[in-house]
Amino acid sequence: MTTDGIGGVRVSSRMQGPGVVELLNTVEARLPVSQWTVDGLRVWPFLRIAVGSAFAVARRAIRSGTTPAAAAPGGTSRMPGARILRDVVQFSKAYVRDFSQNQSPRAKYDAVFLISTHHRRVRVRGRWLCPHSQPFLHHLRSLGATALVLERHRNGYRIPRYGRSCFLDVRQRAATKLASRRSPAPSAVKLPGVSELPALLDPVRDSRRYDEAYILATTRSLRAKADYFKSILIRTGARVGFVVCYYNLDGMAFCLACREVGIPSVDIQHGVQGPEHFAYGQWRNIPPEGYELLPSHFWCWSEAEVDTIRAWSAPVKQHTPVLGGNLWINAWKRLRDQLDDAAGLDAVREPGRIDVLYTFGLEPELPEEIRDAIQASPPSWTWWLRLHPGMAPGSLERIRAQLNGVAGGASIELDRATAAPLLSLLMRTDVHVTHYSSVTFEAAAVGVPSVIVHPIGETYYANLIDAGWATVARSGGAVCRAVERWVERRPASAGRLAIHLPEAVEIERLRELLAQPPHRA
Repeated sequence: MTTDGIGGVRVSSRMQGPGVVELLNTVEARLPVSQWTVDGLRVWPFLRIAVGSAFAVARRAIRSGTTPAAAAPGGTSRMPGARILRDVVQFSKAYVRDFSQNQSPRAKYDAVFLISTHHRRVRVRGRWLCPHSQPFLHHLRSLGATALVLERHRNGYRIPRYGRSCFLDVRQRAATKLASRRSPAPSAVKLPGVSELPALLDPVRDSRRYDEAYILATTRSLRAKADYFKSILIRTGARVGFVVCYYNLDGMAFCLACREVGIPSVDIQHGVQGPEHFAYGQWRNIPPEGYELLPSHFWCWSEAEVDTIRAWSAPVKQHTPVLGGNLWINAWKRLRDQLDDAAGLDAVREPGRIDVLYTFGLEPELPEEIRDAIQASPPSWTWWLRLHPGMAPGSLERIRAQLNGVAGGASIELDRATAAPLLSLLMRTDVHVTHYSSVTFEAAAVGVPSVIVHPIGETYYANLIDAGWATVARSGGAVCRAVERWVERRPASAGRLAIHLPEAVEIERLRELLAQPPHRA
Protein backbone atom coordinates (compact mmCIF):
# COMPACT_ATOMS: atom_id res chain seq x y z
CA MET A 1 0.00 0.00 0.00
CA THR A 2 1.20 3.40 -0.98
CA THR A 3 0.71 5.84 2.04
CA ASP A 4 1.08 9.29 0.60
CA GLY A 5 -1.03 11.34 2.96
CA ILE A 6 -0.87 14.30 5.29
CA GLY A 7 -0.41 14.64 9.02
CA GLY A 8 2.03 13.50 11.69
CA VAL A 9 1.81 11.64 14.96
CA ARG A 10 3.55 10.53 18.12
CA VAL A 11 3.58 6.77 18.48
CA SER A 12 0.96 5.05 20.61
CA SER A 13 1.00 1.32 21.30
CA ARG A 14 -2.75 1.35 20.72
CA MET A 15 -2.15 1.70 16.99
CA GLN A 16 -0.57 -1.68 16.40
CA GLY A 17 -3.69 -3.38 15.08
CA PRO A 18 -6.48 -2.44 12.66
CA GLY A 19 -8.93 0.13 13.94
CA VAL A 20 -8.40 3.49 12.24
CA VAL A 21 -11.56 3.17 10.12
CA GLU A 22 -13.55 2.24 13.21
CA LEU A 23 -12.23 5.35 14.94
CA LEU A 24 -13.08 7.53 11.94
CA ASN A 25 -16.58 6.08 11.78
CA THR A 26 -17.05 6.97 15.46
CA VAL A 27 -16.12 10.57 14.70
CA GLU A 28 -18.46 10.64 11.70
CA ALA A 29 -21.31 9.24 13.79
CA ARG A 30 -20.92 11.61 16.75
CA LEU A 31 -19.96 14.88 15.06
CA PRO A 32 -21.58 16.77 12.14
CA VAL A 33 -18.46 16.44 10.00
CA SER A 34 -20.33 16.96 6.71
CA GLN A 35 -21.28 20.44 7.94
CA TRP A 36 -17.71 21.56 8.64
CA THR A 37 -16.96 24.21 6.04
CA VAL A 38 -14.43 26.98 5.51
CA ASP A 39 -15.62 29.49 2.90
CA GLY A 40 -18.05 26.86 1.65
CA LEU A 41 -15.44 24.08 1.29
CA ARG A 42 -16.16 20.89 3.22
CA VAL A 43 -12.98 20.12 5.11
CA TRP A 44 -13.66 16.72 6.70
CA PRO A 45 -11.95 14.71 3.91
CA PHE A 46 -8.50 16.18 4.54
CA LEU A 47 -8.97 15.74 8.30
CA ARG A 48 -9.94 12.09 7.84
CA ILE A 49 -6.95 11.52 5.55
CA ALA A 50 -4.65 13.24 8.05
CA VAL A 51 -5.81 10.94 10.85
CA GLY A 52 -5.57 7.83 8.67
CA SER A 53 -2.09 8.78 7.50
CA ALA A 54 -1.02 9.42 11.09
CA PHE A 55 -2.05 5.89 12.02
CA ALA A 56 -0.15 4.47 9.04
CA VAL A 57 2.98 6.42 9.95
CA ALA A 58 2.72 5.26 13.55
CA ARG A 59 2.44 1.62 12.55
CA ARG A 60 5.54 1.91 10.40
CA ALA A 61 7.37 3.59 13.26
CA ILE A 62 6.33 0.87 15.70
CA ARG A 63 7.80 -1.76 13.38
CA SER A 64 11.02 0.19 12.83
CA GLY A 65 11.41 1.31 16.44
CA THR A 66 11.47 5.03 15.60
CA THR A 67 9.29 8.00 16.45
CA PRO A 68 7.87 9.97 13.50
CA ALA A 69 8.09 13.73 13.57
CA ALA A 70 4.91 15.73 13.29
CA ALA A 71 4.46 17.76 10.13
CA ALA A 72 3.64 21.43 10.20
CA PRO A 73 0.00 22.52 9.65
CA GLY A 74 -1.09 22.14 6.06
CA GLY A 75 1.10 19.09 5.47
CA THR A 76 4.14 21.22 4.73
CA SER A 77 7.15 22.31 6.70
CA ARG A 78 9.31 25.39 6.79
CA MET A 79 12.41 24.59 4.78
CA PRO A 80 15.71 26.33 5.40
CA GLY A 81 17.25 28.24 2.54
CA ALA A 82 19.82 25.52 1.91
CA ARG A 83 17.12 22.95 1.29
CA ILE A 84 15.19 25.27 -1.00
CA LEU A 85 18.37 25.89 -3.00
CA ARG A 86 19.04 22.15 -3.19
CA ASP A 87 15.53 21.49 -4.49
CA VAL A 88 15.89 24.20 -7.13
CA VAL A 89 19.22 22.76 -8.27
CA GLN A 90 17.80 19.21 -8.48
CA PHE A 91 14.77 20.45 -10.40
CA SER A 92 16.94 22.43 -12.82
CA LYS A 93 19.28 19.52 -13.48
CA ALA A 94 16.42 17.11 -14.17
CA TYR A 95 14.66 19.67 -16.34
CA VAL A 96 17.74 20.32 -18.48
CA ARG A 97 19.09 16.75 -18.68
CA ASP A 98 15.74 15.38 -19.83
CA PHE A 99 14.69 18.51 -21.71
CA SER A 100 13.20 16.71 -24.70
CA GLN A 101 10.63 15.05 -22.43
CA ASN A 102 9.37 18.27 -20.82
CA GLN A 103 5.73 19.02 -21.58
CA SER A 104 4.24 22.49 -21.78
CA PRO A 105 1.23 23.06 -19.50
CA ARG A 106 0.08 25.83 -21.82
CA ALA A 107 -1.00 23.68 -24.78
CA LYS A 108 -4.43 22.09 -25.30
CA TYR A 109 -5.02 18.56 -23.97
CA ASP A 110 -8.00 16.24 -23.60
CA ALA A 111 -6.84 14.81 -20.27
CA VAL A 112 -4.55 15.84 -17.42
CA PHE A 113 -2.76 13.36 -15.14
CA LEU A 114 -1.23 13.99 -11.71
CA ILE A 115 1.46 11.48 -10.72
CA SER A 116 4.63 11.49 -8.57
CA THR A 117 8.21 10.92 -9.67
CA HIS A 118 8.43 7.77 -7.52
CA HIS A 119 5.55 6.26 -9.51
CA ARG A 120 8.02 5.81 -12.38
CA ARG A 121 9.25 2.43 -11.20
CA VAL A 122 9.70 0.40 -14.41
CA ARG A 123 12.49 0.93 -16.95
CA VAL A 124 11.82 0.39 -20.64
CA ARG A 125 14.97 0.58 -22.78
CA GLY A 126 16.61 2.80 -20.21
CA ARG A 127 13.64 5.10 -19.62
CA TRP A 128 11.53 5.27 -16.47
CA LEU A 129 7.85 4.45 -16.90
CA CYS A 130 4.85 4.87 -14.58
CA PRO A 131 2.86 1.60 -14.76
CA HIS A 132 -0.23 3.32 -13.35
CA SER A 133 -0.60 6.13 -15.89
CA GLN A 134 1.24 4.88 -19.00
CA PRO A 135 -1.41 2.30 -20.03
CA PHE A 136 -4.05 5.05 -19.86
CA LEU A 137 -1.90 7.29 -22.03
CA HIS A 138 -1.50 4.44 -24.53
CA HIS A 139 -5.26 3.93 -24.76
CA LEU A 140 -5.93 7.66 -25.00
CA ARG A 141 -3.66 7.83 -28.03
CA SER A 142 -5.63 4.99 -29.63
CA LEU A 143 -8.75 7.12 -29.13
CA GLY A 144 -7.06 10.13 -30.75
CA ALA A 145 -6.90 12.02 -27.43
CA THR A 146 -3.96 13.97 -25.99
CA ALA A 147 -2.81 14.18 -22.38
CA LEU A 148 -0.66 16.31 -20.10
CA VAL A 149 1.20 14.58 -17.27
CA LEU A 150 1.88 16.72 -14.20
CA GLU A 151 4.62 15.16 -12.08
CA ARG A 152 5.12 15.86 -8.36
CA HIS A 153 8.60 15.39 -6.94
CA ARG A 154 9.01 12.62 -4.39
CA ASN A 155 12.07 10.50 -3.58
CA GLY A 156 14.22 11.81 -6.42
CA TYR A 157 13.81 12.40 -10.14
CA ARG A 158 13.77 9.34 -12.37
CA ILE A 159 15.18 10.37 -15.71
CA PRO A 160 15.23 9.85 -18.58
CA ARG A 161 11.45 9.56 -18.65
CA TYR A 162 9.39 7.16 -20.73
CA GLY A 163 6.82 9.58 -22.07
CA ARG A 164 6.68 13.31 -21.56
CA SER A 165 5.63 15.17 -18.43
CA CYS A 166 5.70 18.55 -16.71
CA PHE A 167 7.72 18.72 -13.47
CA LEU A 168 5.71 20.67 -10.91
CA ASP A 169 8.20 21.32 -8.11
CA VAL A 170 9.52 24.83 -8.33
CA ARG A 171 6.75 26.39 -10.41
CA GLN A 172 3.93 24.96 -8.28
CA ARG A 173 5.63 25.75 -4.98
CA ALA A 174 6.26 29.35 -5.97
CA ALA A 175 2.73 29.88 -7.28
CA THR A 176 0.92 28.29 -4.34
CA LYS A 177 3.15 29.87 -1.71
CA LEU A 178 2.52 33.32 -3.16
CA ALA A 179 -1.22 32.68 -3.48
CA SER A 180 -1.58 31.38 0.09
CA ARG A 181 0.17 34.49 1.43
CA ARG A 182 -1.97 36.86 -0.60
CA SER A 183 -5.30 35.16 0.08
CA PRO A 184 -7.45 36.78 2.76
CA ALA A 185 -8.28 34.99 5.96
CA PRO A 186 -11.36 32.76 5.67
CA SER A 187 -14.51 34.83 6.20
CA ALA A 188 -17.03 32.02 6.68
CA VAL A 189 -15.99 29.33 9.14
CA LYS A 190 -18.57 26.76 10.24
CA LEU A 191 -17.13 24.03 12.45
CA PRO A 192 -19.90 22.97 14.86
CA GLY A 193 -18.60 20.53 17.47
CA VAL A 194 -15.01 20.57 16.20
CA SER A 195 -13.76 21.22 19.74
CA GLU A 196 -14.85 17.67 20.61
CA LEU A 197 -12.59 16.17 17.94
CA PRO A 198 -9.38 16.01 20.04
CA ALA A 199 -11.05 13.85 22.68
CA LEU A 200 -12.36 11.39 20.08
CA LEU A 201 -8.92 11.26 18.47
CA ASP A 202 -7.14 10.44 21.72
CA PRO A 203 -5.54 7.27 20.22
CA VAL A 204 -3.75 9.49 17.69
CA ARG A 205 -2.00 11.25 20.58
CA ASP A 206 -1.48 14.43 18.56
CA SER A 207 -4.78 16.25 18.99
CA ARG A 208 -3.12 19.68 18.78
CA ARG A 209 -2.94 19.18 15.01
CA TYR A 210 -6.69 18.93 14.47
CA ASP A 211 -7.93 22.18 15.99
CA GLU A 212 -9.39 25.19 14.19
CA ALA A 213 -5.98 26.77 13.55
CA TYR A 214 -4.78 23.62 11.78
CA ILE A 215 -7.98 23.43 9.74
CA LEU A 216 -7.73 27.05 8.58
CA ALA A 217 -4.02 26.80 7.71
CA THR A 218 -4.54 23.59 5.74
CA THR A 219 -7.57 25.00 3.94
CA ARG A 220 -5.60 28.03 2.76
CA SER A 221 -2.82 25.80 1.43
CA LEU A 222 -5.32 23.50 -0.25
CA ARG A 223 -7.20 26.42 -1.81
CA ALA A 224 -3.98 27.83 -3.26
CA LYS A 225 -3.04 24.45 -4.74
CA ALA A 226 -6.52 23.98 -6.22
CA ASP A 227 -6.43 27.41 -7.87
CA TYR A 228 -3.07 26.52 -9.41
CA PHE A 229 -4.46 23.28 -10.86
CA LYS A 230 -7.60 25.10 -12.02
CA SER A 231 -5.52 27.51 -14.06
CA ILE A 232 -3.90 24.56 -15.84
CA LEU A 233 -7.19 22.72 -16.42
CA ILE A 234 -8.86 25.83 -17.83
CA ARG A 235 -5.88 26.68 -20.04
CA THR A 236 -5.64 23.14 -21.43
CA GLY A 237 -9.38 22.67 -21.92
CA ALA A 238 -9.13 19.17 -20.45
CA ARG A 239 -12.20 16.94 -20.43
CA VAL A 240 -11.07 14.64 -17.60
CA GLY A 241 -8.45 14.54 -14.85
CA PHE A 242 -6.65 11.45 -13.55
CA VAL A 243 -4.71 11.16 -10.30
CA VAL A 244 -2.58 8.35 -8.87
CA CYS A 245 -3.17 8.39 -5.11
CA TYR A 246 -5.67 11.18 -4.45
CA TYR A 247 -5.25 11.14 -0.66
CA ASN A 248 -2.70 13.90 -0.15
CA LEU A 249 -3.11 17.68 -0.32
CA ASP A 250 -2.07 17.89 -3.97
CA GLY A 251 -4.39 15.04 -4.92
CA MET A 252 -7.40 16.49 -3.11
CA ALA A 253 -6.67 19.96 -4.50
CA PHE A 254 -6.58 18.42 -7.99
CA CYS A 255 -9.98 16.77 -7.38
CA LEU A 256 -11.38 20.09 -6.15
CA ALA A 257 -10.04 21.87 -9.22
CA CYS A 258 -11.63 19.30 -11.54
CA ARG A 259 -14.96 19.67 -9.77
CA GLU A 260 -14.90 23.46 -9.97
CA VAL A 261 -13.95 23.37 -13.65
CA GLY A 262 -16.73 20.87 -14.28
CA ILE A 263 -14.85 17.73 -15.41
CA PRO A 264 -14.60 14.23 -13.90
CA SER A 265 -11.69 13.44 -11.59
CA VAL A 266 -10.58 9.81 -11.60
CA ASP A 267 -8.45 8.14 -8.93
CA ILE A 268 -6.45 5.30 -10.54
CA GLN A 269 -6.21 2.28 -8.24
CA HIS A 270 -2.60 1.64 -7.27
CA GLY A 271 -2.99 -0.74 -4.32
CA VAL A 272 -5.38 -1.71 -1.56
CA GLN A 273 -8.91 -0.26 -1.73
CA GLY A 274 -10.58 -2.49 0.84
CA PRO A 275 -13.11 -1.56 3.56
CA GLU A 276 -10.31 -1.06 6.14
CA HIS A 277 -8.42 1.52 4.08
CA PHE A 278 -9.08 5.00 5.48
CA ALA A 279 -9.14 6.64 2.03
CA TYR A 280 -11.43 4.14 0.29
CA GLY A 281 -13.51 2.25 2.83
CA GLN A 282 -16.58 3.00 4.91
CA TRP A 283 -17.07 6.73 4.54
CA ARG A 284 -20.05 7.90 6.60
CA ASN A 285 -22.06 11.11 6.99
CA ILE A 286 -21.60 12.16 3.36
CA PRO A 287 -23.51 15.22 2.08
CA PRO A 288 -26.02 14.57 -0.74
CA GLU A 289 -23.76 16.27 -3.30
CA GLY A 290 -20.68 14.42 -2.11
CA TYR A 291 -17.34 15.86 -1.03
CA GLU A 292 -15.49 18.30 -3.28
CA LEU A 293 -12.13 16.90 -2.18
CA LEU A 294 -12.88 13.31 -3.23
CA PRO A 295 -12.62 12.03 -6.82
CA SER A 296 -15.83 11.92 -8.81
CA HIS A 297 -14.79 8.43 -10.01
CA PHE A 298 -12.60 5.60 -8.74
CA TRP A 299 -10.97 3.37 -11.36
CA CYS A 300 -11.02 -0.10 -9.75
CA TRP A 301 -9.26 -3.34 -10.52
CA SER A 302 -12.02 -5.78 -9.59
CA GLU A 303 -15.58 -6.16 -8.34
CA ALA A 304 -14.31 -6.33 -4.74
CA GLU A 305 -13.06 -2.72 -4.87
CA VAL A 306 -16.17 -1.61 -6.74
CA ASP A 307 -18.34 -3.11 -3.99
CA THR A 308 -16.25 -1.43 -1.26
CA ILE A 309 -16.72 2.03 -2.75
CA ARG A 310 -20.29 1.54 -3.92
CA ALA A 311 -21.29 0.50 -0.39
CA TRP A 312 -20.85 4.10 0.82
CA SER A 313 -21.09 6.16 -2.38
CA ALA A 314 -24.28 4.74 -3.93
CA PRO A 315 -26.73 6.60 -1.64
CA VAL A 316 -25.33 9.99 -2.67
CA LYS A 317 -24.82 9.05 -6.34
CA GLN A 318 -21.34 10.56 -6.26
CA HIS A 319 -17.79 9.16 -6.19
CA THR A 320 -18.68 6.43 -8.66
CA PRO A 321 -16.57 3.26 -8.89
CA VAL A 322 -15.60 2.16 -12.41
CA LEU A 323 -14.68 -1.47 -13.07
CA GLY A 324 -11.76 -0.89 -15.41
CA GLY A 325 -9.18 -3.47 -14.30
CA ASN A 326 -5.43 -3.20 -13.76
CA LEU A 327 -4.32 -1.84 -17.12
CA TRP A 328 -0.65 -2.52 -16.44
CA ILE A 329 -1.08 -6.30 -16.79
CA ASN A 330 -2.00 -6.03 -20.46
CA ALA A 331 0.56 -3.27 -20.99
CA TRP A 332 3.29 -5.43 -19.45
CA LYS A 333 2.49 -8.17 -21.94
CA ARG A 334 3.02 -5.68 -24.80
CA LEU A 335 6.26 -4.27 -23.37
CA ARG A 336 7.69 -7.41 -21.80
CA ASP A 337 10.53 -7.87 -24.27
CA GLN A 338 11.62 -4.22 -23.90
CA LEU A 339 11.81 -4.10 -20.10
CA ASP A 340 15.17 -3.49 -18.44
CA ASP A 341 16.31 -5.45 -15.36
CA ALA A 342 14.31 -8.50 -16.46
CA ALA A 343 17.25 -10.39 -17.95
CA GLY A 344 17.59 -13.88 -16.56
CA LEU A 345 14.25 -13.88 -14.74
CA ASP A 346 12.70 -16.12 -17.38
CA ALA A 347 15.63 -18.55 -17.44
CA VAL A 348 14.89 -22.22 -16.82
CA ARG A 349 15.51 -23.00 -13.15
CA GLU A 350 17.13 -26.03 -11.68
CA PRO A 351 14.68 -28.72 -10.52
CA GLY A 352 13.93 -28.40 -6.82
CA ARG A 353 14.78 -24.69 -6.59
CA ILE A 354 12.23 -22.57 -4.71
CA ASP A 355 11.93 -18.82 -5.29
CA VAL A 356 10.22 -16.84 -2.52
CA LEU A 357 9.39 -13.18 -3.08
CA TYR A 358 9.09 -10.93 -0.02
CA THR A 359 7.63 -7.47 -0.65
CA PHE A 360 8.34 -4.80 1.96
CA GLY A 361 5.90 -2.22 3.20
CA LEU A 362 7.17 1.31 3.69
CA GLU A 363 9.26 0.43 6.77
CA PRO A 364 12.98 0.29 5.92
CA GLU A 365 13.41 -2.63 8.30
CA LEU A 366 13.80 -6.38 7.81
CA PRO A 367 11.07 -7.81 10.05
CA GLU A 368 12.08 -10.35 12.64
CA GLU A 369 9.72 -12.98 11.22
CA ILE A 370 11.31 -12.69 7.78
CA ARG A 371 14.83 -12.75 9.20
CA ASP A 372 13.98 -15.95 11.08
CA ALA A 373 12.36 -17.47 7.99
CA ILE A 374 15.43 -16.78 5.84
CA GLN A 375 17.73 -18.33 8.44
CA ALA A 376 15.51 -21.42 8.66
CA SER A 377 15.28 -21.88 4.88
CA PRO A 378 17.17 -24.69 3.12
CA PRO A 379 19.93 -23.99 0.55
CA SER A 380 17.54 -24.78 -2.29
CA TRP A 381 15.57 -21.59 -1.55
CA THR A 382 16.19 -18.09 -2.91
CA TRP A 383 14.64 -15.14 -1.13
CA TRP A 384 13.90 -12.20 -3.42
CA LEU A 385 13.57 -9.14 -1.16
CA ARG A 386 11.79 -6.32 -2.95
CA LEU A 387 11.72 -2.83 -1.45
CA HIS A 388 8.61 -0.67 -1.67
CA PRO A 389 9.00 1.98 -4.41
CA GLY A 390 7.89 4.68 -1.98
CA MET A 391 10.76 4.07 0.45
CA ALA A 392 13.05 7.00 1.13
CA PRO A 393 16.48 7.17 -0.55
CA GLY A 394 19.06 5.14 1.34
CA SER A 395 16.62 2.40 2.35
CA LEU A 396 18.32 -0.15 0.11
CA GLU A 397 21.64 0.27 1.92
CA ARG A 398 19.90 0.18 5.28
CA ILE A 399 18.29 -3.17 4.46
CA ARG A 400 21.57 -4.46 3.06
CA ALA A 401 23.29 -3.67 6.36
CA GLN A 402 20.59 -5.57 8.26
CA LEU A 403 21.12 -8.59 6.02
CA ASN A 404 24.78 -8.80 7.07
CA GLY A 405 23.73 -10.50 10.28
CA VAL A 406 21.39 -13.00 8.66
CA ALA A 407 22.84 -16.51 8.56
CA GLY A 408 21.50 -19.57 6.77
CA GLY A 409 21.96 -21.51 3.59
CA ALA A 410 19.33 -19.78 1.44
CA SER A 411 20.36 -17.35 -1.28
CA ILE A 412 19.27 -13.70 -1.08
CA GLU A 413 18.52 -11.35 -3.97
CA LEU A 414 18.02 -7.72 -2.94
CA ASP A 415 19.20 -5.48 -5.78
CA ARG A 416 17.74 -7.57 -8.61
CA ALA A 417 14.48 -8.10 -6.74
CA THR A 418 14.06 -4.36 -6.22
CA ALA A 419 15.07 -3.35 -9.75
CA ALA A 420 13.21 -6.04 -11.70
CA PRO A 421 9.74 -5.37 -13.15
CA LEU A 422 7.26 -6.78 -10.66
CA LEU A 423 5.26 -8.93 -13.06
CA SER A 424 8.44 -10.32 -14.61
CA LEU A 425 9.63 -11.25 -11.13
CA LEU A 426 6.30 -12.82 -10.19
CA MET A 427 6.47 -15.08 -13.24
CA ARG A 428 9.41 -16.93 -11.66
CA THR A 429 8.10 -16.76 -8.08
CA ASP A 430 6.79 -19.86 -6.32
CA VAL A 431 5.34 -18.14 -3.26
CA HIS A 432 4.88 -14.48 -2.30
CA VAL A 433 5.32 -13.39 1.34
CA THR A 434 4.38 -10.00 2.76
CA HIS A 435 3.08 -8.12 5.77
CA TYR A 436 0.48 -6.07 3.87
CA SER A 437 1.73 -5.23 0.35
CA SER A 438 -0.86 -5.00 -2.45
CA VAL A 439 1.45 -7.17 -4.57
CA THR A 440 -0.80 -9.86 -3.09
CA PHE A 441 -3.35 -8.87 -5.76
CA GLU A 442 -0.93 -9.09 -8.68
CA ALA A 443 0.44 -12.37 -7.36
CA ALA A 444 -3.01 -13.98 -7.31
CA ALA A 445 -3.71 -12.60 -10.78
CA VAL A 446 -0.74 -14.52 -12.24
CA GLY A 447 -1.24 -17.67 -10.17
CA VAL A 448 1.16 -17.09 -7.26
CA PRO A 449 -0.13 -17.75 -3.70
CA SER A 450 0.77 -15.47 -0.79
CA VAL A 451 1.66 -15.82 2.88
CA ILE A 452 0.40 -12.91 5.02
CA VAL A 453 2.46 -12.17 8.14
CA HIS A 454 0.75 -9.16 9.78
CA PRO A 455 -2.82 -8.71 11.12
CA ILE A 456 -3.26 -5.63 8.91
CA GLY A 457 -2.59 -7.74 5.83
CA GLU A 458 -4.94 -10.41 7.12
CA THR A 459 -7.66 -7.76 7.27
CA TYR A 460 -6.86 -6.28 3.86
CA TYR A 461 -6.81 -9.63 2.06
CA ALA A 462 -9.54 -11.53 3.87
CA ASN A 463 -11.26 -12.21 0.54
CA LEU A 464 -8.09 -13.75 -0.94
CA ILE A 465 -7.60 -15.87 2.17
CA ASP A 466 -11.21 -17.07 1.90
CA ALA A 467 -10.71 -17.78 -1.81
CA GLY A 468 -7.66 -19.94 -1.12
CA TRP A 469 -5.06 -17.58 -2.59
CA ALA A 470 -3.41 -16.58 0.67
CA THR A 471 -2.70 -18.00 4.09
CA VAL A 472 -1.56 -16.53 7.40
CA ALA A 473 1.69 -17.14 9.29
CA ARG A 474 2.91 -15.25 12.34
CA SER A 475 6.48 -16.53 12.89
CA GLY A 476 9.53 -17.38 10.81
CA GLY A 477 8.96 -21.10 11.23
CA ALA A 478 5.29 -20.76 10.31
CA VAL A 479 6.26 -18.81 7.18
CA CYS A 480 8.60 -21.60 6.05
CA ARG A 481 5.95 -24.26 6.66
CA ALA A 482 3.36 -22.21 4.74
CA VAL A 483 5.74 -21.83 1.79
CA GLU A 484 6.37 -25.58 1.76
CA ARG A 485 2.64 -26.30 1.78
CA TRP A 486 2.02 -23.92 -1.12
CA VAL A 487 4.83 -25.48 -3.15
CA GLU A 488 3.27 -28.91 -2.62
CA ARG A 489 -0.25 -27.71 -3.41
CA ARG A 490 -0.21 -24.76 -5.79
CA PRO A 491 -3.66 -23.24 -6.47
CA ALA A 492 -5.39 -24.05 -9.75
CA SER A 493 -4.80 -21.43 -12.44
CA ALA A 494 -8.52 -21.50 -13.29
CA GLY A 495 -9.21 -19.69 -10.04
CA ARG A 496 -6.85 -16.77 -10.58
CA LEU A 497 -7.94 -13.40 -9.31
CA ALA A 498 -9.47 -11.44 -12.18
CA ILE A 499 -8.08 -7.91 -11.79
CA HIS A 500 -7.64 -7.14 -15.48
CA LEU A 501 -10.02 -7.04 -18.41
CA PRO A 502 -9.62 -7.34 -22.20
CA GLU A 503 -8.03 -4.24 -23.70
CA ALA A 504 -11.18 -3.52 -25.69
CA VAL A 505 -13.11 -3.20 -22.40
CA GLU A 506 -10.41 -0.99 -20.89
CA ILE A 507 -10.62 1.37 -23.86
CA GLU A 508 -14.41 1.45 -23.75
CA ARG A 509 -14.41 2.39 -20.04
CA LEU A 510 -11.98 5.19 -20.84
CA ARG A 511 -14.09 6.37 -23.78
CA GLU A 512 -17.11 6.61 -21.46
CA LEU A 513 -15.22 8.88 -19.07
CA LEU A 514 -14.09 11.14 -21.91
CA ALA A 515 -17.65 11.38 -23.20
CA GLN A 516 -19.14 12.61 -19.93
CA PRO A 517 -20.77 16.02 -20.42
CA PRO A 518 -19.18 18.96 -18.60
CA HIS A 519 -20.85 20.05 -15.38
CA ARG A 520 -20.41 22.81 -12.87
CA ALA A 521 -20.26 22.17 -9.13
